[in-house]
Amino acid sequence: MYRFAKYKKHPFPEAVAVQASYESRYGASDIARNANNIFGIKARKNRNGIYGLNIYRAITKEETRDGKEEYFYQNFESFENLEENWMAYMRVINRDRYVRNGLKEAKTNKEYITALKKGGYATEDDYINHLVLIIKRYKDLGLFY
Repeated sequence: MYRFAKYKKHPFPEAVAVQASYESRYGASDIARNANNIFGIKARKNRNGIYGLNIYRAITKEETRDGKEEYFYQNFESFENLEENWMAYMRVINRDRYVRNGLKEAKTNKEYITALKKGGYATEDDYINHLVLIIKRYKDLGLFY
């Protein structure tokens, strides 16, 4: 995903690659394998309260405000391929709730991830720190150039 994000001229290909890896458990998650959804994009209802045709139902773990983990079924978007998933990811991150939280002003990977977290992309308290640490490890290994 790093090379793809770089090819697509995303300003933070390292953050995108690590986010996709983390969200999909390095491609091993149920939704990554069965729905081509490596970013964990949840399905949304339309104006009539109906989900689209391409949904995949899976068990997900969410962290509550008091730090507890809860498991429950959730509807996720399902994609034909990773290119479709990429296009959906770009639509998602350009939503107002992320832009309002500094996505367009981000100058570092950490600021980019922070804007996503503040906008509600992830519920895990340590989401930012986990992703930033993984980026550092990958850079130290020479995986990002």
